[in-house]
Amino acid sequence: SKSLRAAPLRLSNDNNRQGATAYLAELCAQVLAHHDSNGQTLVVLNSVSRAQGLFRLLRKARSNRRDLLIHARFRPGERSEQARALRGEPGADRIVIA
Repeated sequence: SKSLRAAPLRLSNDNNRQGATAYLAELCAQVLAHHDSNGQTLVVLNSVSRAQGLFRLLRKARSNRRDLLIHARFRPGERSEQARALRGEPGADRIVIA
């Protein structure tokens, strides 16, 4: 079974604006290093913009995968499509960013 763990990275008030790009790049590297291609990995961030930024980096690294981005700014139709994909498609080798 998969374990739940926090990433060893922190985005503080001091580096929030200047370090956000470096933070997301390092977080992307951490996610890729710990992702098990036989299952799903869920990454939860506390802002939509960070989730979108991480998802963009993951798409560059994993362009041929069915990774998902789920967040509160999706319109109802988009949200329904994302929920369908989350429930209906096989989860092997998928990273879900929320």
